[in-house]
Amino acid sequence: MTNRRARYTAAHVANYILRYFRVNKKEITHLKLQKLLYIAYGWNLVLNKEHPRLFDESIQAWKLGPVIPSVYYYYKGEWEITNYIYSGEEQNPILSIKEDDYNTINIVNAVINCYGNKDAMDLVEIVHKKNSPWDKIYNRNGPATGANQPLNDDEIKKRCLPAIENFLNKSQDNL
Repeated sequence: MTNRRARYTAAHVANYILRYFRVNKKEITHLKLQKLLYIAYGWNLVLNKEHPRLFDESIQAWKLGPVIPSVYYYYKGEWEITNYIYSGEEQNPILSIKEDDYNTINIVNAVINCYGNKDAMDLVEIVHKKNSPWDKIYNRNGPATGANQPLNDDEIKKRCLPAIENFLNKSQDNL
């Protein structure tokens, strides 16, 4: 049975991605984090049958593409990210994906493997393509008329399918 509620917040997933980049001594910008979160959300919609929504927060159509507002405002003004999003609770200061949630971890890792080496502007170009979920909302009645409006999950899912199929085909070729 599918659970429509997400198991995580955007902060959980952001911190998981940030930890990956920190452990692997790679830099990550705020813009790149936003795009990786968006792509991971889409891949999870397609691949995670039990919990299709990676987080419950809406993804909005902003000028530079899909944005998760809570993560944007947490890191507003920072270019390169060097800290995590904290929960404010002493027992769980750093929110992240649960270590035993292999399904979600595998999906987010696949996104990182597929897109993590691209720079932020390459990712912006990918998510800004004509007829992308972002484009359909942001430019629906003319340029920027849909600014700050939520993206549609069904459109995100449909857009992610070809990228996932391509990734899976390449993975099988390497076996």
